[in-house]
Amino acid sequence: MKVFALTFGDENCPSTKYRLIQHKDHLLNDGIEFDHEIAKSFNDFKKLSGYDLVILQKTILSSSKIRRIAKYAKRLIYDADDRIWLRPFRKYNLFTQMRINYRMRTICNYAEFCMVANEVIAKDIISYGGKPSVVPMALDGKIWFPKEEQNEKIVIGWTGAPANLSFLEKILHPLRDVLIRNSDVKLVIHCGHDPCFENLDYEYIPYIPGKEAEVVRSFDIGLLPLPSKDPFVDGKSPIKGIQYLASGLAIISAKTHS
Repeated sequence: MKVFALTFGDENCPSTKYRLIQHKDHLLNDGIEFDHEIAKSFNDFKKLSGYDLVILQKTILSSSKIRRIAKYAKRLIYDADDRIWLRPFRKYNLFTQMRINYRMRTICNYAEFCMVANEVIAKDIISYGGKPSVVPMALDGKIWFPKEEQNEKIVIGWTGAPANLSFLEKILHPLRDVLIRNSDVKLVIHCGHDPCFENLDYEYIPYIPGKEAEVVRSFDIGLLPLPSKDPFVDGKSPIKGIQYLASGLAIISAKTHS
């Protein structure tokens, strides 16, 4: 069997990596060939006819492009691990949201079914006329596992994409208080960009592909702040929460005011 994925990002994009790419070797062991290209730049539609299954991951393409994909794909599946049809923190204007909704209805019309990460997303897919199947986020247990050695200091860590640093910013004041009052506590920020937070004592560890598990395993406590009253966030299945659990960390997760 041959599978082709039109992905949201490259191999280091978290949603693409953990929803699809990490399973590539496992699929190959079962005799399933897996190829992929980024959806937004893909235009070789006839190529899709050479595959048994096409997965469109989390990308809301134009209706015309969806129809061309469906024309050549023997079977089409849509995959979503968050509410990509919504915008975090503020709504799209009316006409933009109407266009997105139309595209989502087109996707759901042509997709045999939609793989979704949770029930919140599943309800949205149903509203667009699609057939959802819940496939939760998962990690490879051979890579993600609890640490054995203890740290000299208690390490509080946050890991995430630069776009999500705004979530961490909401809890900087209490973090400063914790670090000031507890000399045996250390803060680590693991990200593709150093936020350069002022008046905050922390160690920055740059993101390096393939090193995430090692870094997260060095934490004792994992931070997972999420803004409150935000529909986009309500549909998230944060992979970092699963990473923290798999690494044996205590998790501090709370809704914050945006």
